[in-house]
This record gives sequence, C-alpha cells and structure tokens, in this order.
Amino acid sequence: MKEFTDFYTAWEFIRNHKISRFQEELWSNFPNCLEIEVVKVNPKTKEIDDDESLNTETNVWLEFCNDIREPKSFVSCHWTELDCGAETFEKAIIKMANLVYTNYGGGK
Repeated sequence: MKEFTDFYTAWEFIRNHKISRFQEELWSNFPNCLEIEVVKVNPKTKEIDDDESLNTETNVWLEFCNDIREPKSFVSCHWTELDCGAETFEKAIIKMANLVYTNYGGGK
C-alpha cells in the first residue's frame, strides 16, 4: 500500500488520477472538484461542538465533487468516501490522496 506524505506528490496524484478527469476528455477537472471549508473544531473530537468554547482548533475540511460518473450531465456527485480534514490544507490534501488511492487505486 502506497502512503502519501508529501503535499506536492499528493496533489499531483489526485490531479492526474482518473477520478479527476472527465471520461470523454483528457483534461483534469481538479481542483474544481474540491469543496473547501475552514472550521473551528473541538480538538478532542475533530468535530464542531455545540459548546462553541470547545472549538479551538482550526481545521480544513475537504469534499470531492465531480460529475464524471455522469459526464453528459451537470449534476455534481459528492464522493463521501473521500471526505477528510486536517489542521492545514496541505495535510488535508495528503489525507485525500491516501483515500483516493485506497478507494480507487493508483490508476490514471
């Protein structure tokens, strides 16, 4: 099992992976596939706590959305198996690359 630890390598892996491409096109739709949210979370749970005073850690949450499963439509697909987050954008991209590899392999 490959594990990504470098931001640039992780970024390029996702950018060049088949999930970031339209099935009938050769160009990558990444980073347009990313939904990015910056949030404050409870560092113990990594979730947004109802008690706002516990939300002291900044996290970057990423979702992958692409319509390549239906290339002729304009419906965006949210691939929940790739949802992730981390303390920085770079760490979140590394997590996402590992999720892409685990769920969809290393294929181009």
